[in-house]
Amino acid sequence: MTMDPRMARTHHALTAALLRLLDGSSLENITVAGLSREAGVHRTTFYGHFPDVVSFAASVFVGELDSIARVDIDPATRVTAESVSDAYAQSLRQILEHVAASRPVYRFLFASPIGLGFRGDLAQRMCDRALTAMLNWKQRGIAITVDEDAAAAFISGGIVSSIEHWSTSHGTDAAAYAATITDLLPGWCRPTTEPLFTGRVENPTSDP
Repeated sequence: MTMDPRMARTHHALTAALLRLLDGSSLENITVAGLSREAGVHRTTFYGHFPDVVSFAASVFVGELDSIARVDIDPATRVTAESVSDAYAQSLRQILEHVAASRPVYRFLFASPIGLGFRGDLAQRMCDRALTAMLNWKQRGIAITVDEDAAAAFISGGIVSSIEHWSTSHGTDAAAYAATITDLLPGWCRPTTEPLFTGRVENPTSDP
């Protein structure tokens, strides 16, 4: 949904203020009064949209991850399946780098009382991205027999759980962790120059 210009300016000011405050404070110590003052926004304006700072932060950081997860590939363009897969792998690495840079915030959000809603909102955003990825792959003859809704739910659930696990870890090698996640995904998510997997398993004992 598109915000009206005034609301968009207010949201931008609050977001910028939140990120500045997080440079020197933990999320749980930021108050509505402090955030509103930093943003130059009246508290009643803030409360007109969010009940508390944590709920606002959750919306901001879900939006950050959703933006990073976006891969701009037109399904109709002549881009190889390998290029599509590489683009999503790069996006995953960037997501993990972002989470590592803001790890205390993500730890707090996942563990907070709103954690279930935060996780659900994030899963829905990732599911929407996964559905777009499915369209990209199917346009290139990949996983053409796979139920895209089920696949998107499966992939997004795994990605969100992996993000949560990464946020609670002390890992620093986002590329290695992204490669681990990619290795766990269905074979058609990571096509190579080998014959493409279409979703039908011809020999269950062979590698996909």
